[in-house]
Amino acid sequence: MMDNFKNIENFGIDLKLETEEAEMFYCETLRQWFMDDKDYVTISVTDREFELEKDGELIGVVYIFDSVLRLKPIQDDPIEALIDILEFVAKHHKPTINTYNYLNENEEVSNDILRFMSEYVKTDEEKELEAESEEALEDEEEDSDDWEWI
Repeated sequence: MMDNFKNIENFGIDLKLETEEAEMFYCETLRQWFMDDKDYVTISVTDREFELEKDGELIGVVYIFDSVLRLKPIQDDPIEALIDILEFVAKHHKPTINTYNYLNENEEVSNDILRFMSEYVKTDEEKELEAESEEALEDEEEDSDDWEWI
């Protein structure tokens, strides 16, 4: 079956994106969609490239270069990922472009969103550190309670 897909990387979808920043935004939106809506594990390689994994198996690398979206297959049968890419483009291409254009044209709104996200959206590492410090505080309180009877 892999012989049928060896040349798949030679084909792509021209997204008609005008800048590298638009490519980066589109790629990140697509990567998030794969994780949130399709339950893939994605690993960013560059700003315009990410690996796709499903069920612990590396399927391929999705990337955008010169406005063309491509899939470099690693797995023997990347058809599911290819279908998912087509689904994203069919359903979310225009809204993604419109969102990028809106944010690009309304820099103040964009900065507000980034500020909000940096304040309220915490990374997994930050959440772990916060949980550890809360546990340490609870342990400390429990230790001090042990001596209150004296």
